[in-house]
Amino acid sequence: MLKWDSSYSVHVKEFDDQHKRLIDYINLLETSTRDNDPKELTGKILKSLVVYTIDHFKREEEYFRQFKYEKTEEHVGEHQKLVKKLNEYVSLFETENKFDAGSFIDFLTTWLVNHLTGPDKEYVNCFVDNGLT
Repeated sequence: MLKWDSSYSVHVKEFDDQHKRLIDYINLLETSTRDNDPKELTGKILKSLVVYTIDHFKREEEYFRQFKYEKTEEHVGEHQKLVKKLNEYVSLFETENKFDAGSFIDFLTTWLVNHLTGPDKEYVNCFVDNGLT
């Protein structure tokens, strides 16, 4: 189970709250697969995680453009790569029954922690300098 750590904070409450919610979704998915919940429930959690991730990225990207964040394109590129990968996992889950939940959770956990402690840290000054707290 992934737990929120203060080192993940981007010092903007809106995004810290959203990042915490993403962690909650990862943990829900882990619990659902560990407990062998019905496929429909696991699928619902997986789809909700994807939709929430996309919405979160859109919100961050709105601020990137509004504040003319200098690394917008590369950050958006990382978001796009993750969304593509998430959709591939959803497809495997829905159509091919080749979904490896453990592999997916490990991948997503690693991606999120690395993203929070890397690229997301890079926008902190831009957002805070533009009045987000």
